[in-house]
Amino acid sequence: MTKKIAYYSQGATLETYAAAAIGYVASNDAAIKNAANDLGMPEIKTAIAGAMAEENHSYETKSWQKPLDNYALSDVTKDDLVAAGLVFDVNLPEAVLLDVLFANVAGVIALLVQSQFPGVFGTRSHAEWQALYEQVKGTDSKPASLDRIANPVLLDLGPGNIQMRTAIQLITDHRQDAERVGINVDAYTSD
Repeated sequence: MTKKIAYYSQGATLETYAAAAIGYVASNDAAIKNAANDLGMPEIKTAIAGAMAEENHSYETKSWQKPLDNYALSDVTKDDLVAAGLVFDVNLPEAVLLDVLFANVAGVIALLVQSQFPGVFGTRSHAEWQALYEQVKGTDSKPASLDRIANPVLLDLGPGNIQMRTAIQLITDHRQDAERVGINVDAYTSD
């Protein structure tokens, strides 16, 4: 059992990582070492592993994360969800716990995608991802939960729990750097 220390404004607690998060890091051991070595800083491999464990733990422990990934990867649009009865024009008071709301909204979306639109929608294309990215390009504030659902490029996706906007921005801004150290990003830049 691997533990993590979580720091909060009132102190620290000792928490357990999900077993899947530890397995995720272990299965990527060679890639972690290669990334650290490629950067010329082999001593940061522990930091990379820790960041990966933290993000994967979050991904693995939120029951709505994988259905939300399925929604993001589909070509379901905000308009499709509005037509199915999900309303986006909501003024939320600051006191609302957005994580709780987000979990509930994600469950509704997963249900809509799975039950209302089975087999109707395909996979979001590279051009669609790029268009979604263009809508938020240059912004760096943390988006509200409903904004993330309305524009899936703002969602954290996959076992690495990385925001698609961040992934696109990194490839756009640092493609030459990646290619210089032997990282081929072609698979991420076309359908």
